[in-house]
Amino acid sequence: MKKQFLFLAGCAVLFASCGSNNNQGESKAQIDSSINATVSAHDAANAAKNDSTLKAIEKEKAEAVRREHEHGGKKEEANNNNAAAPAPAATVAPTKTAQDAKFDSRQPGNQATQGSKLTPDQQQAQDDKFNRRGK
Repeated sequence: MKKQFLFLAGCAVLFASCGSNNNQGESKAQIDSSINATVSAHDAANAAKNDSTLKAIEKEKAEAVRREHEHGGKKEEANNNNAAAPAPAATVAPTKTAQDAKFDSRQPGNQATQGSKLTPDQQQAQDDKFNRRGK
């Protein structure tokens, strides 16, 4: 009988501890409101940052348009005064490399001009082979 009484008392305690969870509803509401407040504060900060960035971009564009407008007016004044245009930059000739020198020293037979050790028949065969491949 004592065991049954203890068993029933333990079950009652167990059921009592698993009772209603009214506190969770309140805590969920508090958590949701704090999250919403944090999100709204974050959104407001991002909006302010975006607004300042957009204003800076608009200011740069306005400055660029103003500078271009001023620069364009000066160009027209210079054209009206018949001012000489600046001379174009001189073109620089490309420098020759060692590879360019080797290429320039080659003949159609694909041999160097110096010290050729091919016989005239070999030279002709090589030239014919070169011409068959196409230039």
